[in-house]
Amino acid sequence: MIGDFLKYMRKKRELSQQKLGEQIGISRTTLANYEQNTREPTFDTIELIANYLGYKIYFESDEEKLEIKDIKRKDL
Repeated sequence: MIGDFLKYMRKKRELSQQKLGEQIGISRTTLANYEQNTREPTFDTIELIANYLGYKIYFESDEEKLEIKDIKRKDL
């Protein structure tokens, strides 16, 4: 689940939930809920966390690899 990835990324950067939450503008409790898979973050929140922690999000198949920057979002 996505919470497991978020927790892994945060711990690799040796950040507490409190510190990461302060840096990206969400509460520690909200971040804990995401990491425990009791709440589902929006894609924008996932992207925000990944970017802050230095990770890229991409989608890959046998034929192609797409990065977020390659996808045009309808809401932008």
